Amino acid sequence: MIPSLAAALTRLLRERGLSALGLSRAAGLADDAVRNIISGRSLEPRGEVVAALAAHLDVTLESLLEGGPVPRGPFRGDEMVEVPGRAWVPVRWSGPTAERLEAKDAPSWTLPVSALGGRDPAGLVVYAAEEDGPGVRRGDRLIVDTADDLPSPPGLFVVFDGVGVLPARLSVVLSATGSMMRISDAGGTADVPLASNIRILGRVVAKWSLL
Repeated sequence: MIPSLAAALTRLLRERGLSALGLSRAAGLADDAVRNIISGRSLEPRGEVVAALAAHLDVTLESLLEGGPVPRGPFRGDEMVEVPGRAWVPVRWSGPTAERLEAKDAPSWTLPVSALGGRDPAGLVVYAAEEDGPGVRRGDRLIVDTADDLPSPPGLFVVFDGVGVLPARLSVVLSATGSMMRISDAGGTADVPLASNIRILGRVVAKWSLL
């Protein structure tokens, strides 16, 4: 995946006459973000980094990762779309452990297509974080792709751990017993079996904080 992403970025820089530094700054990233991806120094770029690059370059996120970047489609970057709000509420019969989740509607948001990380609006929801997480503060608004529930490539997700709903960074790692899912949240980092009680509710493709 990473060689394809590096090749796609190299091709786009050449075709559009851009520099790695210029693209990084234009996408709102660290100065060395693009250079590190192209050189192979950044082996697992964060999902929001790749999404920001795809949005700025006006290509779909999937095609950028696969190495053959194509335009995002019928939406222009300056168009506005309505993204529904979503709240996930754990339901407890007794004790601290939740038995299940209920999905409830929350206020919708009208957003520019450029804020959607190159994703089609279908399947996206806006979730108000109720817990701190990696790079996320309580109250931040997260754009979550509910159709993307696989922790590969690594990225920031909204998950249900059997007790509550929280943002966490997920990735797949190899261990002596096979593939595991690494989950990092405000409480630390742990490796759990892929078939665990962690339910992935969707990938975070963008976020913003309310002042």
